[in-house]
Amino acid sequence: MAASLRATTAMPDRDFSVVVPTYNRAESLRATLKALGTQVVPPGLQWNILVVDNNSRDHTPKVVEEFARTARMPVQYCFEARAGKSCALNAGIARTSSDFLLFTDDDVLPSPSWVASAARAVAQWKAGGVGGRIPPIGCQRVQGKMSSMKRSTMPMMPQSSSSCA
Repeated sequence: MAASLRATTAMPDRDFSVVVPTYNRAESLRATLKALGTQVVPPGLQWNILVVDNNSRDHTPKVVEEFARTARMPVQYCFEARAGKSCALNAGIARTSSDFLLFTDDDVLPSPSWVASAARAVAQWKAGGVGGRIPPIGCQRVQGKMSSMKRSTMPMMPQSSSSCA
């Protein structure tokens, strides 16, 4: 059993899309995109970012456009007029053709290894999905409780959450 739990550096030969739904949080989204821009991924891992704008009235399209100009990975923008996070997520799912989808929120700063960690988990366990928690910007788990901090240190996939709880 221990052999199957050993770390692996194998990466899947499939591509990943990071789907980021957003609504009127342009500046928070800017920070999330900046964190995604610092991802350290192994050579050959194909991945992209899809921002789903859920009918924002702020400058969200401009933030995505500015980030996309200098990003090292493909960045797509999708506008979804139907209100609600589930509508935004479903629009993102429909818009991408990637083999694996990673979901994060516009108030999360994924660690630099987040995409690679998810890809490694998929490859190691031939997983159809992986999960985990990343607290929103400004929160970090400390001794089972949430406390204030600038950057999350918890790896893997986020759960929907917009406040420290």
